[in-house]
Amino acid sequence: GIVDMGAYEYQGTNIYVNATATGNNNGSSWANAYTDLQDAIDAIDANCNGADIWVAAGTYLPTKDHTGNSLPTDNRDKNFHLATNMKIYGGFAGTEMQLSDRVATNITILSGDFNDDDGGTGSAENAYHVMITANLAAAAVIDGFTIKGGNADGSGNISYNSGYFYKSGGGGMINYSSSPTITNTTFSYNTADDGGGMYNSSPIITNTTFSYNTADDGGGMY
Repeated sequence: GIVDMGAYEYQGTNIYVNATATGNNNGSSWANAYTDLQDAIDAIDANCNGADIWVAAGTYLPTKDHTGNSLPTDNRDKNFHLATNMKIYGGFAGTEMQLSDRVATNITILSGDFNDDDGGTGSAENAYHVMITANLAAAAVIDGFTIKGGNADGSGNISYNSGYFYKSGGGGMINYSSSPTITNTTFSYNTADDGGGMYNSSPIITNTTFSYNTADDGGGMY
């Protein structure tokens, strides 16, 4: 069917994201892909249940906090956030027509390192969480990403979709009452007080690597 997405009426089963796209930025094709992953997530939240998100290789930074604010008081509160079951796939070159055409060399990175300086001056400005999820079922899929550069060293919490997310847990990902299916993904170089790579309820995880994550408790996962 056709679903109204404002200026663009979405027809199909995929929404496209490519950081280097120069078209209409409405997600309708690779040429017109969103350049911001959260925009694609928000489009499904608003109008396009049942669509899949295909993300081309590249590095993507969070652009909004959990309330949708692109200019929060604390920039580190920005994260990729989802509370609607959807399927998000990385690993595309940006020309594919079939999911099976993906190859592992198309590295698709979700990074919390806003200054791209973790190899130099450190991670003091990094996002507290690269990704947060709330109340997802196993039908939600996150597949084909590298999630890195989260630094959950804060105090207090944020509230999102009736869940509380402590800024000291889950540098890479924090799941609240949430069971997403995570596969073909790498969590690396995330830090936290608890759960450097991930802070959990009950995700389903397969073919996924946790490496170089650090925490006081649960370096890879808590």
